Parts: sequence; structure tokens; C-alpha cells
Amino acid sequence: MTTTRTLNRITREQTAFHDFADLVKARGKYRPTIELSNWDRRRLAESYDRHQELFGDERRAYTYMNAAMAAAEREDDHELALKLNENPYRPNDSIEVYSNQAMRDGWVLAVIGDEILIEYEMPAGTTAMLKFTVLGGKLRHMRNVSYRDCPKKWLAAIREAGMEWVGMGQRGNWPFPKEEK
Repeated sequence: MTTTRTLNRITREQTAFHDFADLVKARGKYRPTIELSNWDRRRLAESYDRHQELFGDERRAYTYMNAAMAAAEREDDHELALKLNENPYRPNDSIEVYSNQAMRDGWVLAVIGDEILIEYEMPAGTTAMLKFTVLGGKLRHMRNVSYRDCPKKWLAAIREAGMEWVGMGQRGNWPFPKEEK
């Protein structure tokens, strides 16, 4: 089940509507046309159809796949899935994340497989770290990571990427640890 906040974000990103409620309450015979090129669009179409069915509305989303996507799906589903799940993030990439009730500017510290570790800045100048799993090019499964207890695999990945954290936590400055010998 997709949360209302997620549906609102997807609706803003993928349509001209302000939120999901505006989309499902569109006047007249309007129904969205959604090209199913990514997971968010598929979720939006499924959620729209489920909502309309639940409330007795006959409208359903028009959905389609462009010819290249349909051909790729027929030719090699596995290869398409690998392409969709490719992690597009690299160390030192700028990134914007939703944390602490607002969008925050951050940067990628390290990448391990389908996970990324980012550091972001709060308005008062403090920083914090988050770990995400990347699925279909989108950030999923957010977890906080503390400077004090940062896992060794992430410390090694940060070093390998040639990065260091700012480390301005709410409880003081946490310098990036020296490499253990």
C-alpha cells in the first residue's frame, strides 16, 4: 500500500496536479493517461484505479508503454529489470532528500551496490547522514546513520571514494576517523 504522502509526491512529479486528491477528483470525464515507464508511474496508475473502484467511480487511468519499452520487455525482461535497478548515484553527487519535515540539500558520500550513504545539511548548519536503498533509480528504505556508530563498511567506502564527512552533528563535531592500521 502506497502512503498518501508518497502518492502526493508522485502526483506532483508525474502530473500537473497538486496532489493525489486533486487527480482523483478531476471534474468531468477526465482520466489520466499514464505511460508506464517507471515504478512511480505504475504505482500512480494502480492507486488511481484502486481509489476510483473503491469510491464507485467508473473512470480508470489510460495506461500504455511506448514501443521501445514494450519491445524491450518482450525481448529480455531480466535485462530491462537490471537497467531499471541500476544505481545512478556516484560519490560527491549533489542530492535533495526529504528529512525532518522538509527538503534538504545533501551530497553522496559513498555507494555500495544498490545503497548510498548521504550527508545533508540542516538550516542551523548541522549535518546528518542517511542510508538509502536505490530501486528503479529512486531512493527507498531510508535509515539514519550516526557519525559515532557509522558501520566500518561505509567508512571504507567513503575512504575509497576519496570523500570525508562534514560531521557537524547536533551533539558536536565528529571528525572523520583516521584509517585503522
